[in-house]
Amino acid sequence: MVTTCTISTQSATSSIVSYTPSNCYTMGNMTITACGGTIYDSGGSGNNYLSNENYTLTILPSTAASSVVLTFNSFNTEASLDFLDIYDGTSTAAPLLGSYDGTTLPPVTVATNASGALTLHFYTDGSVEFAGFDISVTCTAACAGPPTAPAVTSMSICSGNTATLTTVATGTAQWYTTPSATTAPISTNTLFVTPALTGNTTYYVRDTTSCGASTLTMVNVTVAPTPTMNVTSTSTAICMGQSATLTANSMNTYTWNTSATTSVIVITPTISGNYTVTGNELLCGTTQTGAVSIGVNALPTVSMSAGGMSTICATNGSLALTGSPAGGVFSGVAVTGSLLSIANPGTFVPVYSYTNPTSGCSNTATTQVIVVNCGGGTGIASQVAGSGFNLYPNPNTGSFMIETGNRSVKNINIVDVAGRNVYSNVSDELNILVNIKELANGIYYVKVSTEAATDIIKVIKQ
Repeated sequence: MVTTCTISTQSATSSIVSYTPSNCYTMGNMTITACGGTIYDSGGSGNNYLSNENYTLTILPSTAASSVVLTFNSFNTEASLDFLDIYDGTSTAAPLLGSYDGTTLPPVTVATNASGALTLHFYTDGSVEFAGFDISVTCTAACAGPPTAPAVTSMSICSGNTATLTTVATGTAQWYTTPSATTAPISTNTLFVTPALTGNTTYYVRDTTSCGASTLTMVNVTVAPTPTMNVTSTSTAICMGQSATLTANSMNTYTWNTSATTSVIVITPTISGNYTVTGNELLCGTTQTGAVSIGVNALPTVSMSAGGMSTICATNGSLALTGSPAGGVFSGVAVTGSLLSIANPGTFVPVYSYTNPTSGCSNTATTQVIVVNCGGGTGIASQVAGSGFNLYPNPNTGSFMIETGNRSVKNINIVDVAGRNVYSNVSDELNILVNIKELANGIYYVKVSTEAATDIIKVIKQ
């Protein structure tokens, strides 16, 4: 409410101005009781205030259970030098509600203390005076205090986007860019849309009612850069039969050209090729495509030999192993370097491993060597081929003929796969009939020895 005041008396030598009606006041050291009227600076409505002023005026509400409300109709003081301070109480010892100077109109100010009173303190420097202020005094129902700080949730946005911040206010929501809140609010709506942001920004909001303003709530807007999807592989060159793990990141959803929909996939390709993935990022609404090329190297062709022998007498001691390509490593039971120890009967499977120095791919080859107990003989075991004897039929049912081609004395011994001697005979016949029908079906080794040589022939009884 604005009360019209008229001058009733004014001294030419004094700054004191009197008004009619009586509820019009000029700034001075005093206490008034009012729920209506107007307060001017010491110069009144038409004159400037004076230099070196220092006045304190307290307004008590004239209505019970009410609070004083000050509404500024005009305000003009020397900026940064002449100030009007407003306190929430009956003296300057009460909490300071605001300190004002310059030409910005102060906000409506409501007492929030139990007494409902407000105290004004006006002080000026020694030079330059301005028109001062015109304040309407009213009262409102006593306040329980300022509202509580409004709730608002921080959020993240993509660079270049705006953020929509929302709060709930019992009065007026006031948004600021600084925690001091001394400038005019940038918005007075419960919904505030920021400008497009490229960096992290902090805003402050408060709830302002006739009972005062709440404390400020800080809200952070985190600005994320536009993400870039990266696609990596544990290896871009693998060997046939190996796997590679492909990883895409920075997106929310993924679709690979293999139909997989996870960020990490494991592949075991048989040929070289490209693997592509499309990623969607929800915050910034971006879609990106990435790819990785995987090369598949063939395994080297590896072979090995035990001197062309698959069966050999234990008495020979060792057998030389060869492998191709050169540069590999032999391994296995009874293998030392490139030699296979054949001191004891048994079945041995040496392994030759080779790694291609260019691709790093490895492969292996194996061969089987059967070492038999030749009863002290020193000949190399043979399966008919290369032997001086012929054996037939082979396979057989337990009866077979050995054609020797000479009448020298021949020692005939038969051993099983365990190296046990199961048959012995001595003959000088050209053709020797052997009968092992009483033996179990299986593989046997027939050793035919003369003074000149010893041959071992593999026989299958079935």
